[in-house]
Amino acid sequence: MPFAAAGPVRAFLEERRPFITRLMRFGLVGVAATLVHGGVLAALVEIAGIHPTLGNIGAYLTAFLVSYMGHFYVTFRSRETHLRAAPRYFLVACTGLAANTVIFFLVVNILKLHYTLAFVAAIATTPWLVYFLSHRFAYAPDTDKPAPQLQAVLRDYGHFAPALVFFAIAAVYGLMFHYAAPLTDHWHLVTLYMQMEKGVLSFQELFRLHGAHFHASAYAVLLPLAKLTGMNHGAEVIASLLFSVAGFAGLALMLSRGAKELNTPTALRFWAFALAAFFWWSLDQSTNWLWGWQVAVFINTAGAAWCILLLSAPALTWMRLAGAWIAATLALLGFATGAALFPVGAGLLVLRVFAADRPARRRALVFTGAWCALSALALGYFLYANYRGGDTYASETAGIELSIGYLWQTLVFTLNFLASPLTRFASDIAIPVLFLGIAALAMLLRRRGISRRMLSLYAPFFAFMAYGVGAGLLTALGRSGAFGTDQAFVGRYISFGNFFWIGLLCLMLLLLRPAHMRASRRYAAAGFFALTVVLKIGNSINVANDFIENYPARRQAAATLREAWPRIDEDALAHYAAPQQNVKARLDFLAENRLSLFAGKSEAP
Repeated sequence: MPFAAAGPVRAFLEERRPFITRLMRFGLVGVAATLVHGGVLAALVEIAGIHPTLGNIGAYLTAFLVSYMGHFYVTFRSRETHLRAAPRYFLVACTGLAANTVIFFLVVNILKLHYTLAFVAAIATTPWLVYFLSHRFAYAPDTDKPAPQLQAVLRDYGHFAPALVFFAIAAVYGLMFHYAAPLTDHWHLVTLYMQMEKGVLSFQELFRLHGAHFHASAYAVLLPLAKLTGMNHGAEVIASLLFSVAGFAGLALMLSRGAKELNTPTALRFWAFALAAFFWWSLDQSTNWLWGWQVAVFINTAGAAWCILLLSAPALTWMRLAGAWIAATLALLGFATGAALFPVGAGLLVLRVFAADRPARRRALVFTGAWCALSALALGYFLYANYRGGDTYASETAGIELSIGYLWQTLVFTLNFLASPLTRFASDIAIPVLFLGIAALAMLLRRRGISRRMLSLYAPFFAFMAYGVGAGLLTALGRSGAFGTDQAFVGRYISFGNFFWIGLLCLMLLLLRPAHMRASRRYAAAGFFALTVVLKIGNSINVANDFIENYPARRQAAATLREAWPRIDEDALAHYAAPQQNVKARLDFLAENRLSLFAGKSEAP
């Protein structure tokens, strides 16, 4: 009987050989992604001390790249373009992540079982859902296409290698040297956490003004994160890193589109990506990488990158317009410099009207009008809340008397702000270096020309530069009068000033045509890029080294506060709180609830 059944079984298996083969390939890719997932999860939970439910999200996202590329080239050998397949697979991955997170929540939070059991349950169920959705939705059904050669893959994606390197450097630096306790403005988050624990935190509290602006979108991230992790400041750094990745994804899509439209040679495309990543993850942003509260900055920069990307898309739709407005609003609710995105967006749309032919001009005008109305809504509420709030940015600037001296001070502050990403450690040459960069870009633009079509291709890079300028002007309004023009060199602002240089340098690289340039101009261009790299390296080493040298003192101060409580060592507290801040009640709350620097402390004195 078994022999009689062998024929039908063989026929059954032969008929389903493509499915079985594809399922085996899916399994191999899944094993690789699972190993990455499990390794990262163990590292985040056991080494970094992150809550398993939150750590699982980070591990899942880390394994996403492995699974996407593996399924695209190995499992399904898709004929789709990455532009079409990647967003679809991202939706599939999000669905899998949602199912995965629900399993972890039920097993760890509800059933109170060990997280390894949740991991086993997740890998036993989620892959089948991912396979079905990948096969039916994300990838083309034809599996006969051979996988591309490694050389082709490297040619298409090798320019992302520098981004991975610079991200890894920023991640290691942030996780090794981050602040071990709430720092100055961070104490406001502790107040909100106290209200949340008492059950009196209202939604409106997220929009309470904080000095010059509110940080609602940052608090919406930081408060749940604090609840999940016991206010683990390493987890806050990870949140900042993830938002920086989201922002760079928008920048990378803009660069890819620009390189294609401007027919940029592969080598120059590589250097454009490398320089963009170098600035995006530079260590002269040390304050922002090490201070978990600064997730507000990276929500802002991610929103800015996506707003500019969506508004400069060749085919603007209502969905993209709405997405750009949401990104700009989230940026504004993260950091007040986001207000500059609304006029920058209006400028992009006006350029679209200018560049459009007659049939498309009316549609472009409608989009422009809609954007202006939405901008008025967002900015109107922001200004209303500021003027109503009392001791705020708007009330401070409302009484400013315009004069030649004030205008000059604002101009100098803005120029220093834009130059600081290169010259913070050498402020005397700030303005000459800034004007040298503008002159270099002007020379290349003069060579290539600025027709209506070319202007629309340059627009997203000009928008990056304009956002840097707008951020500088807004910061000058709130800071130059009280602190002077040297305040522009504060390290936390470099994340915004970087926009100017990313836009300028990337546009220059995409416009370069070395084969059509005289040798003297090629050497001049190479010399300018070398100068910017040397200055950026000097800036990064100078700033990062200062924070590394202060790291032992900061850690010791946190340990002193931890051990001395309920007595407060004022010298130790000076590392984390400003003299005018009264944080004793909040520090006591952290100690009593084993949060932040008190996490893991076994007993109170």
